[in-house]
Amino acid sequence: MKISTDYRDEFLFPNKPSGGYEWWYFDTVSSDKKWSLVIIFYLGNPFSPEYIRGISKSDIKPENFPAVSVSLYKNNSTEFYSFLEYDIKEFSWESGSNTFRIGSNSFQREEKSKEWLYNIKIDQILHSKHSLKANLTFKSSKNELNLKSKNGKSLSHNWNLLQPIASVTGKFEVNGKNQSDQFKFEGTGYHDHNIGSEPMKDDFDDWYWGRLHFKNYTLIYYLMNRRDQTQHEAWLINQKTNEIEDVFDSIEQDSFLINKLGLRSSRKLYLKGKECELTIQSYACLDDGPFYQRFAANAIINMDNQIESANGITEYIKPSRIYSKVFWPLVHMRLRYKYKNPHWVQKSKKMYEWTW
Repeated sequence: MKISTDYRDEFLFPNKPSGGYEWWYFDTVSSDKKWSLVIIFYLGNPFSPEYIRGISKSDIKPENFPAVSVSLYKNNSTEFYSFLEYDIKEFSWESGSNTFRIGSNSFQREEKSKEWLYNIKIDQILHSKHSLKANLTFKSSKNELNLKSKNGKSLSHNWNLLQPIASVTGKFEVNGKNQSDQFKFEGTGYHDHNIGSEPMKDDFDDWYWGRLHFKNYTLIYYLMNRRDQTQHEAWLINQKTNEIEDVFDSIEQDSFLINKLGLRSSRKLYLKGKECELTIQSYACLDDGPFYQRFAANAIINMDNQIESANGITEYIKPSRIYSKVFWPLVHMRLRYKYKNPHWVQKSKKMYEWTW
C-alpha cells in the first residue's frame, strides 16, 4: 500500500483499469458521543454486483459506477442508512470549484490561508420514506503530516490521508428508523481518499483499519493480510501540532468471532510503540455483513504511566467474499440502483430497516 498526505493527489485519478476503484471517505463522531456518521463517495463501486459482472469486459470503466453510501448512527444503532448507485450521467467533477457531485450529494474542497475545508451536502429521500438532509463542514490544519511507511512500495492500492483530524460542524434533518429529528452537530472527523488499480481481492486477503480520538491525540492504523505477508502501520498524532507522537511497530490480533454469515474477524488489537502501548476493542457492531463490518470501538493507551481512553470507528473487510454470488441477494436488498426499479424490500420501511 502506498501512503501519502498529498492534497494534489485528491482529484479524480485518470485511466483506472477495469476492476479498479476510487473512493472519498468521511466519518465523524459527535462531541457528546451520541451520534456518528460515515459518508463514502465511490467511483467503481467495489461492492456492486453490476460492476463485478462487467469487470471481465475491458471496456467497463470504474467511472460508470458512481455511488454514495451514508450511515448515521445514534447511540451505536443505525438511525439512517442508504447505499445508492447512480447512472454515469449523475456524476460530475467540477475542477474549477473543486466540487465532486453524485446526484444530489456533493462535497467541495475549499482552501483558506491556514486551513482546508470540506463542505458536504447530502439530500436523500428513499422509497422507504426515510430521508436525510445534512450540511457539514470538515475543517483541518494545512500542516501536512510526514507519514513514513515501511510498506509503501505497492502501487495497487493508494491511501491518501487528507484529514487525519478535523473539527466538524453542521446540521441534520433526518426521518430515520425511530423518529424525525433536526439538530446541530459538533464533533471530530476524519477524511481520506483511496485508489485501487485492481480488484481488492487481488491485492489482499483481508484488511482492518480505524480512527480513534483521544483528548489530545488521534490514532490511525491499518492491518492488511496479504497472500505472502502481513503489512501494518499505526500512528499516534498530536492534535495540536499535527505531528507524529509515536509509531507502533507491533500489532497483534486477538478475540476472533464469527458472525451469522460466516465472517470471522478479530475484535481486539494490541499495539506497541516506542513511547506507549495501546489496546483497541471493537465492542459494538454497527454494520454486520457477509464481507464487511463496521464497529464502534474504544481504545486504552498507557503513555508516561498515564492511562487515557478514546472512542472511534473501526472497520474490517474480506474482499473475496464480495464475489460470492450466494451473498448477492442480500446486497441487492441494500444497494439501490438508481437506474433501475427499486428492490421490493427497499419500498417497505420495516423490511428495509431489517437489512440495516
